[in-house]
Amino acid sequence: MHSIAGMTSTQGSAFLTGQRLQAPCSHQPSSNAVRSVTCMAQRLKGRVISTAMNKTAVVEIVKLDKHRIYQKLMRKTTKYFAHDPDNSAEIGDEVLLVAIRPLSKMKRFQISRTIAESEFQT
Repeated sequence: MHSIAGMTSTQGSAFLTGQRLQAPCSHQPSSNAVRSVTCMAQRLKGRVISTAMNKTAVVEIVKLDKHRIYQKLMRKTTKYFAHDPDNSAEIGDEVLLVAIRPLSKMKRFQISRTIAESEFQT
């Protein structure tokens, strides 16, 4: 029998013959355990910075992260293209984004609701 580095003899023979091995698991659920699967969609809060496109708004998300060496808080901004079916978003509005299936090359989120209206109207 061939020996493959780091494998026991049964693992090596299974590898050579193409059989699948069951991965070791520390937690095995009991047979009468009820599994509940919840799917939480990704939600982001941001500010609308552009509404020039039809049914699309550009939303800027601001995150604060610490620098890994200097521990200084750094502001990171990310722009997302969000679907706005009613064209109701205005520049400056604070909105809640929800992840959806891809609608186009760039649009992966939809505006769920407006949290705060902008202070100025364009």
